[in-house]
This record gives sequence, C-alpha cells and structure tokens, in this order.
Amino acid sequence: MTSTVMLAAGAAVAVLAGLGCSAGAPDVCTQVSSWHGTGVANIHRVDKALFTLGESLKAGQVAVAEGPDARRLLAAAATALGDPPPGASRHEYIAPMTHVKTGALQVQAGHLTAAATALAAYGSAIKRAGLLVNRQCG
Repeated sequence: MTSTVMLAAGAAVAVLAGLGCSAGAPDVCTQVSSWHGTGVANIHRVDKALFTLGESLKAGQVAVAEGPDARRLLAAAATALGDPPPGASRHEYIAPMTHVKTGALQVQAGHLTAAATALAAYGSAIKRAGLLVNRQCG
C-alpha cells in the first residue's frame, strides 16, 4: 500500500507540473493556463496528504492513517474536485480525484486493500489527465 501511495503522488506532480499552453492555441488553453497555478497547488495538497498517509501506514500507525490522515486526504480531494480544469480535460481530472476520495473513504473504513486499488487507479488516471491537457493545448 505504501509504495502504491508514493508512486501515485509522484506521478501526479510529474505529469501536471509541466502543464501549459503554446501561443496561438485555442481559447481553452488560456483558461487552462489560468487554472494551472491553483490546479497544481491542489494536486500538491493531494499528493502531500497521500504521502503522509503512506508514511503513517509504513510506520504501523493505522489509527492515524484511518483518522486524521484520511480526513486530510478527503479535504484535499474535495478542494481539487471543486476546481477542475476547463475544457476536455475536466472529466479526466475529476476521475483521479474521485479515486483519491474513494481511497480515503476506504482507509477510514479500514479496508486497506480496497484503498490501495483506488489509489493505484489515481496514479494512472492523473497521467491520462496530464496527457489530455497537453494534447489539448500543446
């Protein structure tokens, strides 16, 4: 579970840190560029919460992971879900954040295997979101 959490966290930042739009791109790219700062900040919050949760699990602090860590992850996911990017990448961004929310709820319920599955899905889904934004505006 811990390695899954850390891989997902690293993937999100690596993929979305380079978002941007080229000159002369469609108007949606201007909107994506405006969203970029807060969007990446939201993803960093999710990733930090994922990392903290993973560290708690690695240290055997399951109660901490199921309590404050999962609540922090849920709050970060809710913030990110409330501010998706514009355009075609909107759905592709909402999907990974929904995986994070599901994973956090599973951790709270003590279902760590189900949580690992949801959080692994976050890692691959956030890569797709970054690729779509880059295709849309690159």
